[in-house]
Amino acid sequence: AAQKSDDPEVQAAAAQARKVLIYVLDTNLRLLHPYMPYVTEAIWQRLPHEGPSLMLAAWPQGEEKLHVDTTALSQFRSMQALVRAVRNARSEYKVAPQKQIQVMVAAEAGPLA
Repeated sequence: AAQKSDDPEVQAAAAQARKVLIYVLDTNLRLLHPYMPYVTEAIWQRLPHEGPSLMLAAWPQGEEKLHVDTTALSQFRSMQALVRAVRNARSEYKVAPQKQIQVMVAAEAGPLA
């Protein structure tokens, strides 16, 4: 169980964390509702919500203010390219998917880009 604190900063942080958790859960329930209507409706009814039913709730809208980590995206794209290259080489040499292989990667020093 979580420890309670009388510190106003701790209480404010806990309240903010609860708001974020409810927002994320609510958004995920709205997205899952077409695929799992009974389960998502049952969970949603136990959350703080507006309206009588999840079925009538508005579809989540994207937010323009979201921060995008361009460095992380670039690094992830580099890793995707590496995995794609290994998969292509396996395919060209007809290596069975269940067979483990060793791969040597040569890269320049520094962050992935």
